[in-house]
Amino acid sequence: MKSFLAFPFFLSRHQAAISNSPLVLGERQKKQLLQGSFREAELVFTRGKWLFNLVIEIPNAEPSLRNGVMEIDLGKNNLYATNTGKISKGKTLRDKRDRYLALRRHNIVKHLNIKRLKHNFVIRRSEKVGLFPF
Repeated sequence: MKSFLAFPFFLSRHQAAISNSPLVLGERQKKQLLQGSFREAELVFTRGKWLFNLVIEIPNAEPSLRNGVMEIDLGKNNLYATNTGKISKGKTLRDKRDRYLALRRHNIVKHLNIKRLKHNFVIRRSEKVGLFPF
């Protein structure tokens, strides 16, 4: 039995059609599809290609290193997750980023205050000397 993935593609600005592309799965992917339950699916068009992202939850999944290769998933909620089971929340990284943003904001305000003081000093000084006739 052949599976097909249907998605829209655009012929022009005003004309669209549906494409039936064969969905090719390896034995490992077929096994994972049968074991798990579907959580999320997303069809995205990026860099001129259609990509189908499918999230499957597999209960009691065994972490595995295939051919000595570690898989890393960069996520939205977690900084990263690996196929060995390690998940990094990224809290320390977020805390550092927030601290440096606050420091940068403080330094910008400090710099603007110094510029304002220098500007006011120059104006007062020039008024005393008589450069401005007001």
